Amino acid sequence: MSLYAYLDNCSCIVLLCTLMCQCGELHIMSEFPNNTHRTQVVFHTVTANESGQRIDNFLMKKLKSVPKSLVYRILRKGEVRIDKKRAKPNVKIQEGNIVRIPPVTLTDKKQQETAPERLLKQIEQSIILEDNDLIFINKPLVCLCIVVVVSALA
Repeated sequence: MSLYAYLDNCSCIVLLCTLMCQCGELHIMSEFPNNTHRTQVVFHTVTANESGQRIDNFLMKKLKSVPKSLVYRILRKGEVRIDKKRAKPNVKIQEGNIVRIPPVTLTDKKQQETAPERLLKQIEQSIILEDNDLIFINKPLVCLCIVVVVSALA
């Protein structure tokens, strides 16, 4: 029996715990999933070009691959600090401020999966007529159809 659980504590450490019970023995493994990595704590001194902008917009520029919801969550939890004080999302940063950007766990984008071979074969068999401009497909009644008309002049 395997049980996968993500545990998230106050310091945002994410563990993947795999519990395996075999013959009454309990084995525990702690690791990150293959498609995740964790950043380090960053102390950034605000430059003249960056001063005057809100801290939430500043973080979104610095943490480009992080969703907005995570940026606002770390702000709400008080993990982002400006000069060792908790920062609210509407605070504007000034030149010389030291911003503490907490570690965040990033997941890499999943690679696009190909359709199953069975489905590709079924679609290929349902093509009635195909040329450079047109395709006729014998589709099941339950499948929705969206008609797209593209002008030749466009």
